[in-house]
Amino acid sequence: MTATNMPIYAPGQTRKRNVNDVIESLGKDSRSKNILVRVDFNVPMDPNGNITDDSRIRGAIPTIEIILKSGNNAILMSHMGRPKRIQKGEDDGTQRAALSLKNVVPRLKELCSATVVRFVDDCIGEKVKRAVAEFPKTGGSILVLENLRFRKDEESNLESFAQELASIADAYVNDAFGTAHRAHASVSGVPTLLPKEKCGVGCLIASEMAHLDFSQLGSGEKVAASK
Repeated sequence: MTATNMPIYAPGQTRKRNVNDVIESLGKDSRSKNILVRVDFNVPMDPNGNITDDSRIRGAIPTIEIILKSGNNAILMSHMGRPKRIQKGEDDGTQRAALSLKNVVPRLKELCSATVVRFVDDCIGEKVKRAVAEFPKTGGSILVLENLRFRKDEESNLESFAQELASIADAYVNDAFGTAHRAHASVSGVPTLLPKEKCGVGCLIASEMAHLDFSQLGSGEKVAASK
């Protein structure tokens, strides 16, 4: 699958609304749009903060490139690790530094074609709104939000938190296959707050779903997971 094509679905499979459909729904005018993308940048790092496996970042690149090449901007949000000390207010700064999404920005810059890749050290609030307002009107730029789980409202799917995330977006794309089953604000909360035609899946999830569709199971056949 290339950055401009979605997987071919087998007969009987259900086609899901994807990033291309979302972009088409935004129409064409002189103003670039801001597309909020749930990615999975929960990458492993060594003690020195170096990424040891960038496959999850690479997996998001096709979706990101579709957005950039359409003349729009991508706002990327993800979690990293389990920042429980931060959520409890017990962190001395060590966990925040280790689990910050700032650590993925240098590698992301190397892998994508964005003219601008910026990072903001929060995921909601005035800092984020200002950063979004400063996007070039010509599009083609990326803003990486801080680790969603630094705020416990992400995992509890607090509606006001989801509203804050949705407020900075013209559209929403989920391309975090590994967390797509979770009832978290960035996964299930945000898309309920935006028009359905402006929400869809990215290339990675579309590809996985094409392989995981079970609509062709025969009579009496069951799907089971082994331990």
